[in-house]
Amino acid sequence: ENDLIILELLRLMGTDSSADIRIAALDNICICAQSLTAVVERIRDIKPDVRVAALRALKKGNVTVRHLSAALRAQVIQYGLNDRNDKARQAARELVVEWVEGLDCKVAKLFHFLNLHSNRVDIDQATDHCSHVGWSIMHEIDTGNGNLISASLRQNARDDSPDWDAGFEALTPADILWAVVRCEYARQCF
Repeated sequence: ENDLIILELLRLMGTDSSADIRIAALDNICICAQSLTAVVERIRDIKPDVRVAALRALKKGNVTVRHLSAALRAQVIQYGLNDRNDKARQAARELVVEWVEGLDCKVAKLFHFLNLHSNRVDIDQATDHCSHVGWSIMHEIDTGNGNLISASLRQNARDDSPDWDAGFEALTPADILWAVVRCEYARQCF
């Protein structure tokens, strides 16, 4: 908490006028409880290269979806996947794909962590975040170079479907939304 190096890197990352200094701070910061929120905040930096560095720092720091609060997850999805810069969007996709792979390659599990029904997140906003995630993953499968999406994620994304035979009440909101997103994506593409 009082580590002078982490405190100085946090200061440089958040206040230095040079994008190169902010990037260097992100490249060298230890991802821990004290730095996690500040790193996620850099996803909104004015410079695209700093935003990319922040997303890559999260990936390099092995930050899983479980490490982030609902608000921080929402920031990564909202600002990362909607970034106007191609490199930043790609870095966000890579992080989100890594999150899904850490959840047994089940996109619906990630949707559950995006809080469709809890943690005071607006339901429309949560649904939008899930849709962005689903579309990004499906788009990456269809147009990506193949290196980002593993074979098991590709298989699960295309073939995983809710157990409709178990009855509607057995389905989670995440299961249903994943099925809807996949159908919407297919409808838009064909």
